[in-house]
Formats: sequence, C-alpha cells, structure tokens
Amino acid sequence: MNAFKKHSDKLLFILGIMISLTLLFPALVYDSLAYSGYEITFGKELVNINPFGLGSIASAHLKFSFLALLAFGLPLIAGVIALTNKKLALASLSLFVISTFLLMSLTTNIEVTYYIADNSNTTSIDWQMGYGLITAIILSLIAVFISINKM
Repeated sequence: MNAFKKHSDKLLFILGIMISLTLLFPALVYDSLAYSGYEITFGKELVNINPFGLGSIASAHLKFSFLALLAFGLPLIAGVIALTNKKLALASLSLFVISTFLLMSLTTNIEVTYYIADNSNTTSIDWQMGYGLITAIILSLIAVFISINKM
C-alpha cells in the first residue's frame, strides 16, 4: 500500500495523459457516423451543399465546444497538478471529478448547427457514446478512485 501511495502521483499523471489522448478516438456516434473527440471539440463541417460553386445553399456544422475542451483538457491539468504539487491533491481530485461529469454529459451538450439560405438553427442529436468516450469515462473514474485513495 505504501508503494501505491508513493507512485500514485505518477499514475495520475499517466491517466491524465491517456484521458486527454482519447480525444483522438471516436467519441460520439449517430447511426453509422462516428465523430472523434477533436472533431466535436474544435468543430467540423458535416455537410455543405454548393451545387454550382456560387455559394452554399445548405450546410451543417459541429461548432467549437468549450465544454468538450474542458472535458478532455481538465484531466491533463489534474495529472500535472498531482505530479508537481502533493499539497493540491484535493484540487486534482476536483478536476478529475468535474471532467468525469463533463465527459458523461457530452452526449446531451453537443449540438449541430445548420444553415439553410442564411438562416441558422441548432438541433439536438440523439448521440450514442463511442468507444473513445467510454474509455475516457472509465479512465477518469479510475483516476478519481486513485485520487481518493491517495488522500
């Protein structure tokens, strides 16, 4: 048990990196389409109908999501805090908990914005969790339990 507490800060740092790297895997799925974490975080053009090159008639976009950026970025910050400062263990635990809840809520917080003839609307999609998001949630829960046992 003493060896576990001795190396738990390094383990939390590695888990923080791994959670942030799940950004590269499919996070949200709709029907047969899968979108990776960086696409839902930084945005992506889904459809652009421009038949004659004269301008877009209709398009759909995933916009930049600050909540997704926090969900995938906070674990990295928490891991760095756990590695560098043992006195801020509670802050590291708090960041891991916050990121876990943000990761779990991504399916309801990500919306698609569509434009039809200069009219903009947003719509909610019934997203399913991809294996990248499920992996991030599991790793984040493991980090929370390690942080609790470290204290």
